[in-house]
Amino acid sequence: MGELIKIYHRLRETLKVNNVHSSFAYAHTPAMTNDFTHTDALAQALGYSITAAEIAQRGVQSESVRGTLIDKISPQAVTHLRVFSETVSSYIAIGSLRGQGPNKTMDEFSETQRRQFRQLLVGHPGISDPQVLSFDLKGIAPLLCQDPFIFLSECAVGVVPATNLDIHHIMRLCYLAEIVRVVFVFALGVKNQSAEDMSDRELLFPHPEQFINTDVAATGMSEEQMSNLLCFVCVISNVTSQGDSPASFDINNLPIPDRFKDPNFLYFIHTMVSTYALPFVRKAAILMHVRYGVDLPHVAVERADEPELARLSSILRLPSLSEIFASFAAPTSAGNTTRSIVGGWIRHLLWAQAGNNPLKPTVSLSHPAIFELVGLPKNYDTLTDEAIRRRCPTTGKELTDPALCLFCGEIMCSQAVCCMTNKNRGGCNQHLAKCGGQIGLFIHIRKCMILFLNLDHGTWHVAPYLDKHGEVDPALRRHHQLFLNQKRYDALLRKVWLEGGVQSLIARRLEGDVNNGGWESL
Repeated sequence: MGELIKIYHRLRETLKVNNVHSSFAYAHTPAMTNDFTHTDALAQALGYSITAAEIAQRGVQSESVRGTLIDKISPQAVTHLRVFSETVSSYIAIGSLRGQGPNKTMDEFSETQRRQFRQLLVGHPGISDPQVLSFDLKGIAPLLCQDPFIFLSECAVGVVPATNLDIHHIMRLCYLAEIVRVVFVFALGVKNQSAEDMSDRELLFPHPEQFINTDVAATGMSEEQMSNLLCFVCVISNVTSQGDSPASFDINNLPIPDRFKDPNFLYFIHTMVSTYALPFVRKAAILMHVRYGVDLPHVAVERADEPELARLSSILRLPSLSEIFASFAAPTSAGNTTRSIVGGWIRHLLWAQAGNNPLKPTVSLSHPAIFELVGLPKNYDTLTDEAIRRRCPTTGKELTDPALCLFCGEIMCSQAVCCMTNKNRGGCNQHLAKCGGQIGLFIHIRKCMILFLNLDHGTWHVAPYLDKHGEVDPALRRHHQLFLNQKRYDALLRKVWLEGGVQSLIARRLEGDVNNGGWESL
């Protein structure tokens, strides 16, 4: 036990040193408490780790048509997530039981549990009271401005084990919250958006006509499904515009705006909901597997052609989208309870956005599609020609040591006096601060080398370009014509990036080198 406590102390110090955000702040005193703190940050880290594992598997085809999502995740990653999940639980449990009385670990756990209950059930007709809304929710972020899956991972180590709740019920509510967030953004965000926001929407979906079907039957949605979806959108719209509880609405006589009546609009909303629902269900499947041991059976041959969302929903016993909309629109007590909970989430968000909460929350959706690096030209000469045409943003002259960012495609000077700041930070590091955060991937065009950057450290790697003999040409010494090898690009760069291996790659390279620094000058 003594060794375990030392390990958890190091874990706590790691969270503090790396400035991992926590809702609980403590004064920095010389006699810092030995209690295990930052429990909420540790629970969120579990959710983000599962999210990273799911993102890395997007676009990766299973070895067989009957394969599952877990099959492609490495056994080491699955074991790591299982150990991480148990670590979070034991960290909280051991921290709460230490000492003879209440401690900071127990205080954090109790406060986190209270917050989760308020966020999740703020609109429940059996426990909500509009008179104490401002008192109970002050300082609590609305559920709709959080990632519902990260919230689910927090509940899995928070409110679920403390109250013997069924994780399945929490998962269904978080799934509904994700759907509400998507409808809130894409169905209701149009009328309140400025010109800048609309330009961002056009960049995100540059071709909205791909969702348009003049033949409603071609959408695959029946009239009943469209009616239920319309009811779902209208209830959210009326709560947002009027601020009233859905219990006061006549579900059979809802006012319907003209733009909601367009079948093409409803098909667009249904497409967006399906697109964003799939990543949530995939992440939920990984969480249920690593924390609760839920095994994902291989797909039956007759179901191999079904959409992944339908197959995973069936395994996790989640309702389909059509069933969710139908239950929401039903004039029953269960439907009324669901509408009240959704209304509570929206009214909590509107109340916080009105200035009652200092956080000023907004609804932000994560990218639901495959994460890719920029597409590189087949012929390396094309990159060289493009670099010659570009001009330095500082002097307007030819670029010095041009480097291409593999995240956004921008070309900048890498190690040049013209773009150097007074802190000796070159063009790549300046671009890193606004594009990749702490991680950077660049291709140095004059050297035909890949530059990995992490904070003030870095390393070089050969570019995924080969000559006609299948050999690399670092520094372009042989002057052969080079061609892109897409498999090397995906294996050496995209896979390392998505699996979080850039930092460890740089560390391993620097361990064997005599390195004097200077990476920040690039």
